[in-house]
Parts: sequence; structure tokens; C-alpha cells
Amino acid sequence: MPDEQNKKRILVVDDNEGMRRLLVTILPHYGEYEVVVALDGQDALNKLRQQPADLVISDVDMPIMDGLKLLITLRQDTALAHIPVIIMSGEDYERRAQVASSYNAQFIRKPLELDQILQAVKQALAPAT
Repeated sequence: MPDEQNKKRILVVDDNEGMRRLLVTILPHYGEYEVVVALDGQDALNKLRQQPADLVISDVDMPIMDGLKLLITLRQDTALAHIPVIIMSGEDYERRAQVASSYNAQFIRKPLELDQILQAVKQALAPAT
């Protein structure tokens, strides 16, 4: 059994239950990941302030606080600004990808492709060289 302390903690932020369930199910099969979920950006911030994650994967379109506002808020918070972020969206790709890039985040188009999300996760969690 893998050592729980060596697992990377990934926070999945999406108001869509199916998407949360998909990522919670597949990610641990492809790496030493502990996956936790948040229902929107504000829920994510509350969870991150209690226990930071090694990576945030967030949808854009959510109630209360959307994924781009979450990204901007994370980058402005000195305690959380270092956390890698992957932004996912099924709409307005070019503009949202531009915003994600300007805040040093990766962008992935929905619908997700397994290889694409796994590659993005590995890249985001790779040690800086």
C-alpha cells in the first residue's frame, strides 16, 4: 500500500457531479494522488486555506465563484500563489486559455481526453528544474 504522506493532493473544483466523480475515479489509478473535491471556487478557497493542495484542477463556469476568479484569487494570495492550476472549460476557449496563461495556469478544453488530463497533471506536478 502506498505511503499516504507521499501522495500528491489534488483539489478538483467543479459544480458538475459527473466531472468530479470522473476525476476522483481516474486520477488515483494513474498516480499517487489523493483527490478531494470542491463544489465552486469559494468552497475551494476555504478548503485550500485549511489544507493546501499540490494541484488545483478547476472548471470555469460555476456558481458563487467561477474558476477564473478562483485562479486570480489564488495568485493574489501569498500563501496559495505557488499552487499549480489547471483550468478546464467547454466554451470560449481562446479567451479563457489566454486568461489562464496570463496567470500561469494550464488550460484544457472540455470534453476532457484522458491522455490530455493525465499529461497536464504530470506536467503540473513535475519538480521545477
